[in-house]
This record gives sequence, C-alpha cells and structure tokens, in this order.
Amino acid sequence: MTLVPNARRLEGHLADALRDRPDGGVRVKPEVMILSRWVEETFTTMELLQGRPAPCVVDPYRLQDLWADALGTVHGLYARTERLLAAHQAREADRLIGQWWNDPRPPWLDEAYFSAIQRVHARLELMGLTTPERLIFKLTTRLQSSDKLSTRLSRKIILDGFHEITAAEADLFEALRAAGVEVIDQQTNSGVATGCSLISFPTLDQELSAAAEWAHDVLDQGAGGLPWS
Repeated sequence: MTLVPNARRLEGHLADALRDRPDGGVRVKPEVMILSRWVEETFTTMELLQGRPAPCVVDPYRLQDLWADALGTVHGLYARTERLLAAHQAREADRLIGQWWNDPRPPWLDEAYFSAIQRVHARLELMGLTTPERLIFKLTTRLQSSDKLSTRLSRKIILDGFHEITAAEADLFEALRAAGVEVIDQQTNSGVATGCSLISFPTLDQELSAAAEWAHDVLDQGAGGLPWS
C-alpha cells in the first residue's frame, strides 16, 4: 500500500509516525511518498525496464534561468529584477497550463508566450530534463498505451492530503485505475463522520512535536496504524 500525500513535510512525518512500534502495534508499514517523487521514480523505472532513457525533473532555479533567457533582454534600472520576476510569472503560468489544460496549444494563449514555452521545453528536452507536470502527463500517456500492468506499480494507492486534484492528476489517477490499481482518495472515501480544528503553534518544532504526539496516542490506543492506513 502506498500513501501519496502532496506535501513534503507531511510525507516525512507520516513516515515517522508509521515506523514499527516497539510493542508491535504497527504490523505493516506502508510506503509513503509525495506524488511528484512517486511519479518520477515510477516513470523512470518503467522506462529503464524498456531500455529507454528517462528524463530527470529540472531544478526550479535552473528552470527560472531558462525562462529568463527565453523572454529576452529587459532594459532599465531594475532590468535584472524585472527579468527574474517576469521569468517567475511565466513559469507559473506554464505550470498552471500543464496542470489544468490538456490541449498543448490552448487557442487563447498568446503567440509570443507560446513561442517562449516551446523554446524552454525544447532546451529542456535537449538536456534530458522535464517539468513535474509534464512528467505526470508522460506517465499517464505511458499507462494509457500499455496493455498490461507494470510490476512496478503498487496495487493500491491511498491519496491523503489532496485538498485539490488538478486535471493532470485526475487523468493520471484514472489511468492507474484503468491499469488495475485501486486508487482511494481519503478526502472523499472516508465513509465516516469527521471533524477538524485549527491549532496554531509558535514554532515549527512545536507543531511537529504535537503532530507526533497525536500519532503516537492513536497507536497507543490499540490501532494497527493511523486512521488513513
């Protein structure tokens, strides 16, 4: 069983909470990963097993530099700052398009901006790199074109912490289900009444300590795992 939360901090502390207890309270420890890392590892393994090279996810700072180059020269007193700000905004727009729009060339997209997108991703491809949202698309396409379930895929995936699922993620989860993977979204499939409360802490360490104490209390009460396991 694989839990796939979408927050890196949640990933680490879920893993800590699910470690084997000294009293044997946790019998089975599921693998915990954030979605982006799971997508990258899964796609890379599937490609390498087929003898194909797999692209790596580009570092965000390197990607911003590529966008700055693609946008061209900016003149003025604050040229460098304005160029980096424009590169950041252009990258964010590209990310949103990749997450929410299936058409590679939306009809409403500005021609100059679309040309910049093409230049950036052409350079990424030459370097053997890609972006997280495009890697999700690549994995979805690979699953849709495969006629058998990859031995690398988990048979059951539990999504936890996804307050919003993008169109690209929804397509991926649907492709996984079509490939025979049981995909459960904890946000919509709990089957029990739930409640929540908001608690603030002065420091991050205090917040994480409180979360760890809560997880240990749940296990001390005799549970075989945390509520979402």
